[in-house]
Amino acid sequence: MNRKLAAVFNRAEATRSKMLECVKGLPEETFLFQPPGKWSPSQILSHIIHAESLSLQYMKKKSLGMNNLQATTLSDNLKFLVLKMSQRIPFLTFKAPDVLGGGAPPQLSFDEVKRRWDEERVKLEDFLYVMEDDEVKKKIYKHPVVGMLNVIQAVSFFNEHCIHHFPQIKRIIQSQSRALKSVS
Repeated sequence: MNRKLAAVFNRAEATRSKMLECVKGLPEETFLFQPPGKWSPSQILSHIIHAESLSLQYMKKKSLGMNNLQATTLSDNLKFLVLKMSQRIPFLTFKAPDVLGGGAPPQLSFDEVKRRWDEERVKLEDFLYVMEDDEVKKKIYKHPVVGMLNVIQAVSFFNEHCIHHFPQIKRIIQSQSRALKSVS
C-alpha cells in the first residue's frame, strides 16, 4: 500500500477502534437510545458504515477507468481542507445526502455494527492495497458537498466523519448515564 495512504488508513482505523471501544459493553438501552429528533449511537454508527460502503462502491467503479481520471489540483486540496475543518466544528452540520437513503439509519446491535464495519474496512483495505502510487492522487471519490477528491482524501474524510460524529455518541452516552443514575 502507498505509504501516505497507509498512514491515513491507520489513523482512520485508530479512530474507529476508539469509537467501538467507547460503545462496547454499553447497556443495549443506551446503545439504542434515540434522543428526540436525533439518532442513537447505533444509528450514528450505521450511518457511518453505510456512507463508507457506498463510497467504496463508487471508488471501485471509478477505478475501472483509472487511466482516464485526472489528478487532484490545488483547488481540490483547498476544498478538502475546508471540508476537513467543517467536520471539526460541532455546530456545523450537513443533512445526510439523499443517496444514503434518507430517514434514520437502522438500529443494529453492537455485535452487528462491529461485524459490518469490520467487513467494510477489510474491503476498503483490500481496495487500497491494489492502488498504485501514481493512482492515489487521481479523482476517484465524489463527496456530496465538495465534489471529486482522491483516495487519500477519501480515507481521510472517513476518519474526519468519525471524528465529527464521535462527540454526538459521547453526549448521548453521558446523558443516558445521568438519566439512569437519577432513576436508581
